[in-house]
Amino acid sequence: MKIGIILIAGLLLIIAPRIYPPAQTANDQAHQQWLEERYKEAISIKPGMSRADLIKLFDEDGGVQMSVATRYVLKSCRLIQIEVKFNAYGDDFRAIPAKDLKIMEVSRPFLQPMALD
Repeated sequence: MKIGIILIAGLLLIIAPRIYPPAQTANDQAHQQWLEERYKEAISIKPGMSRADLIKLFDEDGGVQMSVATRYVLKSCRLIQIEVKFNAYGDDFRAIPAKDLKIMEVSRPFLQPMALD
């Protein structure tokens, strides 16, 4: 009986730290809040918005891209990127001013260093 109680108590001591994670420090909470705000900025871009709306929060990523970029980097955090598809392709890009292009698809935000050429 005593051995069973000791085993149960020992298991609880081993399992308890995993059930209750350590409390976050004020610094950890500030970092998490900052990151959540950046994520909300990144997911605020929706299909139907114009490229002009996109450019308010994002810059074109570097590297080789089409005449109108498809990869964009969040201005407030250069590691957060999205990929965007617009309503024009190929030669249609020349007929529509870049600021008037409409977003058709937006990827989920992902982390990747900005391409520099």
